[in-house]
Amino acid sequence: MSGRIAAALGLAVGWLSLWCAPAPAAAQPLAEPARHQVYIATYRGCEEVCEAFKSYLTERGLAIDFIERSIERDTSRIPDLVEEVRALRPDLLVTWGTAISLGMVGPYGTTDSERYITDIPTVYLYVADAAAAGLVDRPDISGRPNLAGANIQVPLEAQLRIMQSYHSDLQRIGVVYSPNELNSVAAVTALRVAAAMFGVEVVEKQLDLGPDGTPLPESIVPSMRAMAEMEPDFLVTVSSTFIIQNIEAYTRAAVDAGLPVFTSAELPIRDGDAMLALYASLSSIGQIAGYQAEQILRDGTAPGELPTPSLQRFTLLINMPIALELERYPPMLVLQFAQLMS
Repeated sequence: MSGRIAAALGLAVGWLSLWCAPAPAAAQPLAEPARHQVYIATYRGCEEVCEAFKSYLTERGLAIDFIERSIERDTSRIPDLVEEVRALRPDLLVTWGTAISLGMVGPYGTTDSERYITDIPTVYLYVADAAAAGLVDRPDISGRPNLAGANIQVPLEAQLRIMQSYHSDLQRIGVVYSPNELNSVAAVTALRVAAAMFGVEVVEKQLDLGPDGTPLPESIVPSMRAMAEMEPDFLVTVSSTFIIQNIEAYTRAAVDAGLPVFTSAELPIRDGDAMLALYASLSSIGQIAGYQAEQILRDGTAPGELPTPSLQRFTLLINMPIALELERYPPMLVLQFAQLMS
């Protein structure tokens, strides 16, 4: 048993060792490098992923004029950004998150060039499962001439093995999600399939929607209480704009209901009360997207020709105050591999 756990942890844990391109040769006294205009559309401002992306390109010696726009958590503003990009025609468009990426470049197979950007090179950032969300054709390549990005999803097998390592008698996991977000629905479906292979049951609770079809924040607490009655061993977060926007309330309601939260993203444990996380570092995500942008801007590579790289190593983090609050003490073997939040 310990050998299997150690093997699983060894596969899943650790900081990503980025395979960056070789360092540029010593600068020669040549003409000024060409300047590039890069338009970055974010959900709530340029956070760690975005900053790491910018830093990578700057450190690689590219001359970049960054145009940064935030929708300030309001997806109704996305069409305005599309119009601005269409007018400015930057050398590269960068979209942060599933909602903005789908809103600006549209789903895979779209031909609606009036509504979406289809003819400007684009790199997407921080999209958990682009294929499941309908943004790209398949996980290893976008299948779209103007679109590139990175696969940042932690394999579901690794997630389930970590949960098993922490809770050896893992029988049931729960998920509370928004039924109006396609990426969340797709993630729950994938989780259900993967869990079945481990003999683990998935129990679900959908958040209530308001008249406008979006989740009601006031439904979080009663949904967590209803989930607690199903007695899952872990509550698992899925990719969701709503959950990100309400991460503190979401994770605190779970803990108050006695539910330990497992997440494959960094924000729920850094900014919320998730207990256990297996994730790719935000800075690594930004750097790997920067590497793709460099190939487009410097080498002239068409985005659709770039493979979609996957991160291979991840960080295992335990929120010890929450573990103590829930009396879910980590096994010694897990402690040998994990980082601890105090």
